[in-house]
Amino acid sequence: MPAQRGYIVIVVQLSDTHFGRENPVVVDALRRCLQAQSPDLLLVSGDITQRARGGQFRAAGNFLADLPAPRVLSIPGNHDIPLYNLVARLLWPYRGYCRVLGDELEPAYISDTLCVICVNTVRRYRHAGGCINVAQIEQVGESLSVAPASAIKVVVAHHPFAVMLPSDVKHRVRGATAALRAWSRQGVDLLLGGHIHYPFMAPLREHVTGLKGDPWVVQAGTAVSRRVRSGMPNSFVRLQLDGGRAGVCLQRWDYSRAQDAFMLAQSFTPWR
Repeated sequence: MPAQRGYIVIVVQLSDTHFGRENPVVVDALRRCLQAQSPDLLLVSGDITQRARGGQFRAAGNFLADLPAPRVLSIPGNHDIPLYNLVARLLWPYRGYCRVLGDELEPAYISDTLCVICVNTVRRYRHAGGCINVAQIEQVGESLSVAPASAIKVVVAHHPFAVMLPSDVKHRVRGATAALRAWSRQGVDLLLGGHIHYPFMAPLREHVTGLKGDPWVVQAGTAVSRRVRSGMPNSFVRLQLDGGRAGVCLQRWDYSRAQDAFMLAQSFTPWR
């Protein structure tokens, strides 16, 4: 990923594509949009399929292969492990995912510009909710601590570390508060998530006490699924990085039926 002076790094986060319940019209619009934007890094934050079936994973893989991003980091969501096949869920929950998306369940990318740490919050013994354990908190914290001081530090999970709607409190990651306090001491800047199909961006201090610094939560909506909620359209997140924290711009792009295209809906510069 280029880091030379004057180069704006573009990162796109897609979440909850739910291939198997995707809207083909929205899929085509998203493909056109991302081919035009040509992001440097693509983050796919889980629930890539609707029911973890082989054909759904292949459809997702084919879609991602059409995109021009030179690097893709993906993590599974709770929909990406078998639901009804209990033997597969217990013994080889990620087999279908790994066949198409690779064996790494917690990938990372670190450069002088950007540090991205992905953490797997899916648990085979939980139907939908997410968890993070002490070992994961410590591992992510160690990775953040050794990242270059110049890098924007990002943690990506499927399940949310903060929510806006009271009805979504039950979906918050178990262990979220301890994780956020620990990672804030290591300088985390952004927490990216999905799962709830309700996009928002906000300072984490509005949701959690005892944090160091000024980290933000960025929740992506569903990119292409028919399962939109609360009047929110399909959407994705775009991050623009242009020279340190002051140059970070957080954007939400929403699908417009009238335009049959994704359009810029929100833009924040949190540290300017």
